[in-house]
Amino acid sequence: MNTCDKLPLYFYNEMNEQEKKNFENHVQNCKECEDSIKAFAAVKNSAPLTSAPLQTINAIFEKTIRKKSFSFADYFKTWKFTAAFAAGLLIGVFAFSLKDSSHKSGDAYYHADVSFEEIDDINYELDEIESYYFIV
Repeated sequence: MNTCDKLPLYFYNEMNEQEKKNFENHVQNCKECEDSIKAFAAVKNSAPLTSAPLQTINAIFEKTIRKKSFSFADYFKTWKFTAAFAAGLLIGVFAFSLKDSSHKSGDAYYHADVSFEEIDDINYELDEIESYYFIV
């Protein structure tokens, strides 16, 4: 790297002590670097760094920060979720209460809507069909 190319490092004070001494020795012999340093110093001193008012900085910051993404934790805290959960629970309890719990799966034969006479008639007809098609 050419010594003149190190001028930005010198401007922004990014050199160690040895490099800085070497560059300052170079500037004594290089008219172009000396003129550049004088021009930079003039610009730097003519426009001192200032800060915007704190209120302006905060206003810009508020407009530029990212909005929070959707969060289930925030959604659970809302009254809409609570109302929806309560409504779902109420519907589930109501639907379960409509279920007829008097019937058990093993008791289906005993709770049929057929009388004993009708069952005997069905058995008799099945016996006749069986004897007609199959010789017993």
